[in-house]
Amino acid sequence: MFFSVFFLVPRRLESLPWTFADNYTSTTEELYAVNVVDLPGGTKKTLVLREIPEDGICKLLSDEESLAACDVAVFVHDSSNAFSWERATELLVEVASHVEDTGFEVPCLIVAAKDDRDSFPQAIQEFTRVIVLFCF
Repeated sequence: MFFSVFFLVPRRLESLPWTFADNYTSTTEELYAVNVVDLPGGTKKTLVLREIPEDGICKLLSDEESLAACDVAVFVHDSSNAFSWERATELLVEVASHVEDTGFEVPCLIVAAKDDRDSFPQAIQEFTRVIVLFCF
């Protein structure tokens, strides 16, 4: 049994939390990471992380079945960059529309990278508007 997480990353995100190199450049192709996670009771699950760069999202959404294997869609944004927040929410809207059109249910999560820098102060207010759009 495995759990699949899609990370959808805006192009201008300088580095993901797991990227430590100072000279990081945006991902241009899909990357995967796999690990076995031990759960209480001795159960083991395989966690599959799939990083999808912004350029690959249109291709992903062109296939109706593309999100069938996705257990969670995670949108990563740079907490110190207003453009990154805006683009992450736009991607969320695109994926949510695709999910609604195809009938799949995919939980979505927005994650802020770079917590060590000053965050974009409007993000919380903007996030509230995004939630209101899709929850009501």
